[in-house]
Amino acid sequence: MKRFICGAALAALSASAASGAVGFRHQEIESDLGIGYAVLCEDVDGDGDTDVVALNETQVIWWSNPEWDKRVILDGETEADNVAIAAHDITGDGKLEFAIGAAWRPSDTAGGGTLQWIRRSGDEDAEWELFPLGNEPTTHRIRWADTTGNGQAELIVAPLHGRGTSGPRYWVGNGARLLSLTPSDSPETTPWAQEVIDDSFHIVHNFWVLNFDDDSADELLVASYEGVHLLDRDADAWTRTQLGPGHIGESIRGAGEIKLGTLASGKRYIATVEPWHANNIVIYSEPANPRQPWSRSTVVTRVGGGHALWPADLDGDGDEELAFGWRLKGRMPYDRPGVAVYDPGTEEVQIVDWGGMATEDLTVADLNGDGRNDIVAAGRSTHNLKIYWNEGPKPEPR
Repeated sequence: MKRFICGAALAALSASAASGAVGFRHQEIESDLGIGYAVLCEDVDGDGDTDVVALNETQVIWWSNPEWDKRVILDGETEADNVAIAAHDITGDGKLEFAIGAAWRPSDTAGGGTLQWIRRSGDEDAEWELFPLGNEPTTHRIRWADTTGNGQAELIVAPLHGRGTSGPRYWVGNGARLLSLTPSDSPETTPWAQEVIDDSFHIVHNFWVLNFDDDSADELLVASYEGVHLLDRDADAWTRTQLGPGHIGESIRGAGEIKLGTLASGKRYIATVEPWHANNIVIYSEPANPRQPWSRSTVVTRVGGGHALWPADLDGDGDEELAFGWRLKGRMPYDRPGVAVYDPGTEEVQIVDWGGMATEDLTVADLNGDGRNDIVAAGRSTHNLKIYWNEGPKPEPR
């Protein structure tokens, strides 16, 4: 049975709920972030601690673990709005660099969408240098992936819309060009090789990098108006496999957010927000043949503006629970924005934050090394950044 608690009892669910509920302690590390378009957990300074990185409209910022001192990496050097960030050692010098998507103008399908990367010019207190990579209108999500299996990651770029399309019928006309940019041997001065992976999807709100078939290369899960698809490189060609449905009448308009989770049994599930920016959290269960359509089940309804998902084992049972966030008022019991956790084993939902986080993005990491995964979320209208410290139970050694 799904656990939906209404009224005042809902607010108390973050501290205690049904048996097996996880206790989360809230810590707001930033109250004046602006729109927290994206959040990462990365070791920025190489000291072994996992720090927090976030974007707002004009800045790239990181907070140093464990004091959570705020340090601005960039301020006004990219064209507003910043919208996407991805971390990788681009130069091979053992230090972390970042790719950034900016000039976020979702209705401008002819311009905007700048791409760039940044590196430190010296030690951790040195200035960060910015290098342009080009642009792709409505660039919305970027991630690193090794889709060739050669050990060299490429920057995968997903625009929201196809060039020249117009709202509200963005599904008419050109598809969004999913791009692969491969760093050159001299990434600061030599252009990066660019490849169009696919240009057939519309309203590509997000994608996920995974190793789907245990080969040497990464694959891509794409959420779009057309549904859930797997993109797999076969030599120099890409294959496209539909795993979940797309537009169905007026009830389902494709998928928005997307992630892959794993159960203790080894079975996997795909989690989505459907329709994009909307009210359903959907789970697709893996069939015997994973390249056949996965069975679809709506597990949560009535959230307002679902906008973030992250699977992780939060209670130590070996199943990856699904942390999810929404940024608008839905209908009871989700009539405030917030953060919650869906447990695929019990089918219960635990509210973590009810009204204190209008979730634009969230991620999960063990920030204090205690063996428990913590949740980090960035807000839209709430303009804040919060850590939800996982206070138990602790995962058992496996």
